[in-house]
Amino acid sequence: MKQPEHEPVAERYGDLPEETRRMLEELRPDEVAFLQKLIRMVMSFGTAGRAFAYVAGAILGLVIGLPMLIEALMKIWNWFPHKGP
Repeated sequence: MKQPEHEPVAERYGDLPEETRRMLEELRPDEVAFLQKLIRMVMSFGTAGRAFAYVAGAILGLVIGLPMLIEALMKIWNWFPHKGP
């Protein structure tokens, strides 16, 4: 994760509440690795959710738009003269 250029890391850490700093200081390396994986997973869920929203929107658009298109094409077809009864 990129850190803003205008804020040094030490000042940002010092601004944290005391209980948060204690919790961070007590983390073991395996817990840090787990948290990093968890952050990546949550970000992936956001990406997958956004992709799913696009797919769901496209399907909904087809379900609503396709019958309207077929009806419009049938009306245009009926403007032309036909042989038969």
